[in-house]
Amino acid sequence: MPGQIRTLWRERRIWRIRHHLQVTSPPVLLLVLAAIACYSISLAPLAWVIISEFFPNRIRSAAMAVAVMALWLACFILTYTFPILNASLGASGTFWLYGVICLLGSRFRLHETPENPVGACSRKSNDI
Repeated sequence: MPGQIRTLWRERRIWRIRHHLQVTSPPVLLLVLAAIACYSISLAPLAWVIISEFFPNRIRSAAMAVAVMALWLACFILTYTFPILNASLGASGTFWLYGVICLLGSRFRLHETPENPVGACSRKSNDI
């Protein structure tokens, strides 16, 4: 009985989300939610970690302010251009474009940002 109640509760929540987003196909909804979840646990928090550890201590506060402003500007641009891209490229084209951007971001992270051992930023500030 408790398993049936959980299943009904889950189906009710999925129906509410699907109705709110006006999605007609449950698999599409599940794929979109899975994509958001994967992004939320992988690439999204990485930007905040890089911003907090990238700059030397001497200039960290001012540099983080500029970096966070740039991050929020990028979030605004993404939100503003989504309806435009969705109208011109379609839903699948828009998400493919965002997927390519995420792959480029991952490639940049893997090849262009150094792995910093504990205390490396503090040692870098003495070098500058």
